[in-house]
Amino acid sequence: FEIATKEEVTNEAIENIIFNDITLAKTLKSNYLLTCKDLQKSNNLSHITEFATQLESLSNEFNDSNLKKFAIKLINATESFDIKAIKQSLNHFVDNVEKIDD
Repeated sequence: FEIATKEEVTNEAIENIIFNDITLAKTLKSNYLLTCKDLQKSNNLSHITEFATQLESLSNEFNDSNLKKFAIKLINATESFDIKAIKQSLNHFVDNVEKIDD
């Protein structure tokens, strides 16, 4: 067994944050959640890239560095055809955005 240090847990928690702003969070839920769920089913790389690019633009609009990192990670995964990373990213997005209260 390995015991994670407090710093490791904190860093992992920080990496898992997709957004910082509550208005942004609600925008993601109302405008992007269903799209992401559709992308999980279709696995269409060009549509996933377009989705990630939209998220990157949104991150610039809200000046949200966490969303920008997430979007760039997803763009890079699609460019390198890293299916595992794409699926993980889409799942991570859905899991986090579904937790947002309306």
